[in-house]
Amino acid sequence: MKPAIRKAMLIVLPLLLVLGNLAGCGSSGGVSSRTDAGAKTVKRLVMWKFKSNKEDYILYDWLKLWNDQHPGVQVSLELIPFTDYLTNKLPTAFATNSAPDVYLISAGSFLKYAKAGCALPLDRYLSRELRADFYKPSLETVSYHGQIMGIPIEREPVALFYNQRVFHQKKLSPPRTWAELLRCARILNSGNMAGIYLPVQPSDYQNFIFYTFLMQLCDGVFTEKTHVASFQTMGIKALELWRNLAPYSYRLETAVQLAPDIYPLASGKAAMQICGYWAVRMLEKYYPQFEYGVVPVPVLPGSRVRSVYGGWFQVINPNSKFKDEAVAFSLWMWGADPARPIEWCTEASSKFPARLSVLKRAEKLFGNDKGRIFSRQILPFAVPEPRYPSEISNVVSKAIQNALFTGKPLSSIAAKADEAINHYFRSNRGDLFQP
Repeated sequence: MKPAIRKAMLIVLPLLLVLGNLAGCGSSGGVSSRTDAGAKTVKRLVMWKFKSNKEDYILYDWLKLWNDQHPGVQVSLELIPFTDYLTNKLPTAFATNSAPDVYLISAGSFLKYAKAGCALPLDRYLSRELRADFYKPSLETVSYHGQIMGIPIEREPVALFYNQRVFHQKKLSPPRTWAELLRCARILNSGNMAGIYLPVQPSDYQNFIFYTFLMQLCDGVFTEKTHVASFQTMGIKALELWRNLAPYSYRLETAVQLAPDIYPLASGKAAMQICGYWAVRMLEKYYPQFEYGVVPVPVLPGSRVRSVYGGWFQVINPNSKFKDEAVAFSLWMWGADPARPIEWCTEASSKFPARLSVLKRAEKLFGNDKGRIFSRQILPFAVPEPRYPSEISNVVSKAIQNALFTGKPLSSIAAKADEAINHYFRSNRGDLFQP
């Protein structure tokens, strides 16, 4: 590792006290090898991704195709359990010089790795045409200090999914407002079925779902115009809603259950669930008999209709021994033949492509009943998931947890959150406003 990078790492993320923080930017596991005397050297790259049994088969098909077409550059895929990927495995790998050549990251964790020098700038690899083809806000999300640090893959806006059968039985209409959402959750809550499922475990995903409600009211944890934290003025309202919904929420029963999975709704554990567009394909493939509806996330009267979209980005380790090959492989996946991102977004799962030309080419594939709802009623009002520094994300997470599981006054919770955000803002303004 270069001394400058190590020094920066020690300043930016000084200790591996919790595995959610990095302590170093490690070198790649990429190796060169010869199969026999006189044979050409084979460059071997490693790609990491969180495990998702419902879509990973596509990646294995692609890797076989790449490896067949590129005998001199072979790529292997390592899948890590979702609950371990961002919280343990990936940060530990960078801290111990054993990080992969290629990895996937979410907007919620991006700044941590960009600040630490663990993401390769890609500007010189991306043509002007390709840059223009990416949805601009997605490209901005994965840029830092004016440099593009990752390849946007997808957009996954969230909505409210609901069980049509139980709504019909109770003669309820799908909720449009926060008050109606709370009323439906209370009425539908029973011994066998929770009224709603909200992610209650602290995580980037919990924050992601919470931002959908928060950003109906304001720009995020602080206002873009005044640059002042907004929990005491706006965020407190979202915290109050979550506190009121908590008694009617289903809670994951085992450690292996994934917070983003649509299972609570589809299995009858919960009558409603805030979930992303990816759930549509999962319901089609694995719960084809389940009758469900989708509506935009309910709003507080007087606020704006809003959805937040998530999505993952493919990033290259700057200390990979084979950076150029890692970039070429990543662009082959997401920046070349549109057939691959189309397959990823329509067959492996349901997502909107991050490239505009791909979305246009596949437009008819999003024309079914649920696809039309997302493309016409939800995506036009969706904004990217905020990419806050981990210090800010931790403040948000703590505020949510205090609202859900303590009896502390919401005014006190909001005031402490604003104090911490404003303090960080004054000291680290560049981290929040560097595109």
